Amino acid sequence: MNMATRLCLPLSVLACALPMLAQGQPAAPAQCVVVVGLYWPDHDLGRAQVRVFRDKTRRDLVEAFPSTGAEGRVVVALAPGTYYLTAIVDLNNDGQLNAGDGLGFYGVEDPNTQQPEPLEVKEGAPPAVVRMAISLTMLAEGKLAPTSVKLPPLEAPPVVKNCRVAGVVTGGSGRLRVCYMVAADGSFSRAALPGADGSFSVVVPAGKYYVFAAEDANETEGLDPGDLFAVHGYRPEQGAEFPTTEIADDVADLALALQWRVSGTGLLRSLDDTATGPQVALETLPAVLIGSVANVPAGSGVVVNACADARFAGLVDTAATAGGHFALALGAGAYYLSAVSVRGAEAAAPSPGSRSEGDRIGFYGVSNLRLAHGPQPVALRPGEIRTVSIALTAQLDKDLRPVPLANEPGQ
Repeated sequence: MNMATRLCLPLSVLACALPMLAQGQPAAPAQCVVVVGLYWPDHDLGRAQVRVFRDKTRRDLVEAFPSTGAEGRVVVALAPGTYYLTAIVDLNNDGQLNAGDGLGFYGVEDPNTQQPEPLEVKEGAPPAVVRMAISLTMLAEGKLAPTSVKLPPLEAPPVVKNCRVAGVVTGGSGRLRVCYMVAADGSFSRAALPGADGSFSVVVPAGKYYVFAAEDANETEGLDPGDLFAVHGYRPEQGAEFPTTEIADDVADLALALQWRVSGTGLLRSLDDTATGPQVALETLPAVLIGSVANVPAGSGVVVNACADARFAGLVDTAATAGGHFALALGAGAYYLSAVSVRGAEAAAPSPGSRSEGDRIGFYGVSNLRLAHGPQPVALRPGEIRTVSIALTAQLDKDLRPVPLANEPGQ
C-alpha cells in the first residue's frame, strides 16, 4: 500500500510540547494546543506517538509527540499553519514498525477509500480536540493491512453552566484565610482569598461541592490541627459527615463562620469545646498557591497556568486575574507555572490561551530569561498554603516568540 512508503524508520520520539529554555536563548511558547485522541480498541496506546509534518509527502517533520498514557491521549503544541498527522503505535517499543504495530493518518478511517486530510491550526484558536483511528496494522510479512477500525460517533458535550459564588467569611483573627470549593467527585478544586472585610467571590461549574473556609491560625503555612474552619451546610444531626452543597445558580450571600477548630484526629470541635462537628481528612485537602505576578503592564490582565511537567504540555489548572494576584487550589504534587499578560478588551477578564504580539510572559523560578536554567517546579503537600511570585521577563514578538525585556526583573 502506498501509504507505507511514506514512513521514516526507525522511529524516534522527539519529545517536547513546549521547548525548554536552553543556552540562554528563549524558546517559542506553544501557540496552539491540539489534543489528539487515538482510537484502537483493545490495544495499549501508551507507546503511541503522533508525528506532525508540514507537507503531505511527510518528509518535513515538525516534531513527534508521545502519548500521555494507555488511553492514547496526545497533546500537540503547534504554531498556526497546515499540518499532516501520522500516528504510530510501537507496541514493543523497539523503535521499528513490526508485526502487530499500528499506523494511522489524520482523516483516514478506511485506507482503501480515504486519503489523509490536512489539519488547520488557526492563530488564537482555543485548544482543539481531534480523533485519529489506527486504521492500518503491520503484518508478519511486512505489509500493511486495514484494521477495520471505525471511530465511534461523537457524543454531544454536556452543557456546563458556570456559577459565581460570592459571600463572606466571618470570625477568626484575620490571619491568612482561604475559601475552598472542592467538587464532591474529587475532580477539581477552586480557592478564593477573602478580602479584609471577609468577602470573596469564585466561579465554578454547576454541581455538588464541599464548601468551607479555613484560617491558618497557628501560622504553619498549611491546614493542620489547631487551625480554624467554617463549614457551609452543616447540621448537628449529620454527626461526623462532611456536608455537600448543590450549586445550580449564582449565589450572592453565602456565609461562612469560622466557628470550628481542627483536633488532632481531624474532627472539628466548637471553639468553646462543647460540641463536635464534621470530620476533616487533612491528608486529602488541596494545596493552595497564593501568587502575585510582577512587572505587569498597566491596564493588563494576567493568565497563570499550572502544568504537570516542565514541557508545559499537561495543563492542570489556570487562573485569570486583572490585578496580578491569583489563587490556585491543586492536589499534592509538583507543578510548573507560567504567566502571560493580556491587554485590550480581555484585560478585565482574561481567558487561557489568549496571546498576541506585545504580551509579556514569565515562568516561576526564572528571574532573568538570559540565564541558562529553565522554569523551576513548585512541590506542594496536602493542605499546604504556599505564597509564590512570578516575574514577567519577556515580551512576545510578532511571531509570538519571547524576547527578553530590556530591563528584566532581577538584573
